[in-house]
Amino acid sequence: MTMNRLTRLTTVTACAVFFFLSLFTSSAQAQFLGLQSEVLAETELGTTYRVYAEFASASDECIAVYSVGTSECVENDENNNCIQMGPLLLELGVTTAFFQHPAAGDMGSGINPFFFPFYPEMEYDSWLTIGSSSTNDEAVSNIGMVSDLAEFASGTGFVMDETVGGSWYVTPGANPAAMAGDDGLVLLGQFTAVDDANGNPGHVTCLWNIQWRNNVGVSFKETGITHDTSGDGTVSGCMDASACNYNANATDSDDGCAFATGCDVCGGNATDGTGYVVDNDADNDGVCDVDEIAGCQNSAACNYDASATDAATCLYATGCDVCAGNPTNGTGTVLDLDADNDGVCDEDEIAGCQNSSACNYDASATDSGTACVFPFGCETCSGETNGTGTVVDNDSDGDGVCDEMKFPVAKSPQLATTTPQLRTPEPCVFTRRVVNHARDRPTVQEPYWPMTTTTMACAMQMKSQAAKTAQRATTTPPLRMRLTASSLRAATNAKAIQRMGQDRSTTSTPITMASAMQMKLPVARAPQRATTMLLRRIPPRVYSPQAAMCAQAMRRTALER
Repeated sequence: MTMNRLTRLTTVTACAVFFFLSLFTSSAQAQFLGLQSEVLAETELGTTYRVYAEFASASDECIAVYSVGTSECVENDENNNCIQMGPLLLELGVTTAFFQHPAAGDMGSGINPFFFPFYPEMEYDSWLTIGSSSTNDEAVSNIGMVSDLAEFASGTGFVMDETVGGSWYVTPGANPAAMAGDDGLVLLGQFTAVDDANGNPGHVTCLWNIQWRNNVGVSFKETGITHDTSGDGTVSGCMDASACNYNANATDSDDGCAFATGCDVCGGNATDGTGYVVDNDADNDGVCDVDEIAGCQNSAACNYDASATDAATCLYATGCDVCAGNPTNGTGTVLDLDADNDGVCDEDEIAGCQNSSACNYDASATDSGTACVFPFGCETCSGETNGTGTVVDNDSDGDGVCDEMKFPVAKSPQLATTTPQLRTPEPCVFTRRVVNHARDRPTVQEPYWPMTTTTMACAMQMKSQAAKTAQRATTTPPLRMRLTASSLRAATNAKAIQRMGQDRSTTSTPITMASAMQMKLPVARAPQRATTMLLRRIPPRVYSPQAAMCAQAMRRTALER
């Protein structure tokens, strides 16, 4: 109830209190001896300590434990002019946690011993005071400590470092328990520190500022007074308040202060020595992490970002590719101009047939964008290699026999049935060197027909054409001739040919046999006209089965007609 009532005090009231306390203040410290502590009890709740202010005179009176805010004056001159501005911190710390009973209060004057039999643990509650330890003593007040007492009630320590300072205090001369007495001690607080995880006792640390007065009412102040319940009161640590690991309880500097520079800031507790430096520039490039911009920092890349402070992946244009988009804000991209990745840029591609066996083969083609056309059967290619080549049709009548395999037929039916030297296309004609034994003439090149598929086709063609010609021969007048010396020689040769079958020594070839048979065959229906046909001299031929086949085919055709 007392705390709630005091929290409603205005800042003006607080200033008035501190103005009152500052009256007749002296800097003399001869009668203040410092802080000391004792262990009141060790229970399952922890170790209970009591902290005292020690004075040399029994008549000395402790008035307040206080802090000065950042906007307040710490020290005035003789004319009451401020010569030192705040802050003047006040801190209460604990290495573990404070035990706080839920039914007890924050000030010692609020503890009622009547409830101890019902709530035994209340006797070891943690609280602040100036002399008073129960409701039987005078009230102890506080001001400017709402948030600090809330932390204290939760079991943690607190630091009073606000704009306006705070204090727990008594009215001067109103509380006998605030007097030093015969033992020279004034109780300032009871604190139960719970044991740590290993069962070791917790400890309490103090950084306090104390206001007191002597027996004639002269006021004194003691600032930065420290105490540690763990030992001799000597605390090593950083004693520079601007350092992140500043330890307000330190009494001996360890030269281990850590300072925040550049982008760095302090983290953790600012006054208990556990503070640390928070690194806000991870890559130490002088740009704070919060201001970093990740992006490509290579101006040759497509996604170059001129504002980037941290490196990121860069995209480069190679080969046919080019950069597209904004070249300096990191949004640029690579434009792929070689879609098929064949090393030829899209704009230089030439579509065409790339198969050299095709008639429309294009030697300059880079893309197979045109269907290839191939020859079939008798067809051949025209020969161009620039993609303009076509298919040449070599079977004009579509009968399945290539044009080059067909034989031209003589217009005269007599020649068709009596002339064995029918002119044949190139593939069917072959020559070889032969000797004319009959006439003892020089060696000459004569046609012959080797046994091949081509000459077989020639023979079949000759048979077909001879049949057609023989049909026309029945209506054609027989050729007449003048009997000359040449024709007589031819007749003599013919007779010699007729005797081949009987005379085995005579030169025998399929062509001479064909000639003999043709001379004996009537071309016209009237036999008497056969003697008037022109007898052509036929040179001897070298024997071959193909030639014989052609001759026999011609003979059978003539007989059928």
